[in-house]
Amino acid sequence: MRDFELIDDRAADPIVATVITAIMLWPDEPEKRQRWVEASVAIANADELADAESAALNVEDLLDEERERRLHGKSVGTIILSVTGNPALSVGRLQDQISEELIRERAYHIRPQTMRNREGPHGRLRSVAHMWAIHQLIIAQAEADLYDFLCPVGFHWEFLKLADQFRARAEATRTPRSPTTVMRPGEAILLPPRIVARLATVDAELWFSSDLPTADNLGEK
Repeated sequence: MRDFELIDDRAADPIVATVITAIMLWPDEPEKRQRWVEASVAIANADELADAESAALNVEDLLDEERERRLHGKSVGTIILSVTGNPALSVGRLQDQISEELIRERAYHIRPQTMRNREGPHGRLRSVAHMWAIHQLIIAQAEADLYDFLCPVGFHWEFLKLADQFRARAEATRTPRSPTTVMRPGEAILLPPRIVARLATVDAELWFSSDLPTADNLGEK
């Protein structure tokens, strides 16, 4: 994935956070990721309001989809995080809880479908579900919003390290009635060897607590 070429120690932190955000929103659509990143950089660097508005117009057609993808991602992150932390949980019951809460808030008009249905809203985000899980964990435990970014600005290496640790845990966790693990080995996006080597030097450790995100705060962030 060429987007990861923009992630290094020299890149400006907001740019890196934007790249990771775009990957999480459109993991299988490089053209949309590129447009989103280019527009975000142009807006950040614009000297005149007119320039910023012009850059925003270039991605105006993606705004509704971006909002919906964020809701899909947060729900898939909540589900996979909760089930990996407690395999005895009922995925179907958790999906129903999330669906009811978001419909009640009028924030979500598509019922969350099983993550294993690749045609459903969660299916297209399976490859980055581990990143969404860490996003939700950070929000729940820090009680903070990340605003436009899905990855904390200035902490992209820690974010990627925690996401990779979670991926390994999800790939080793099986729920009682499931024929496969929570995440199937090989379905997560592949990190380039350079990134993998850099993450080996990052001091970050995955943590869990009983204060996991729930449907009650899913639509707020």
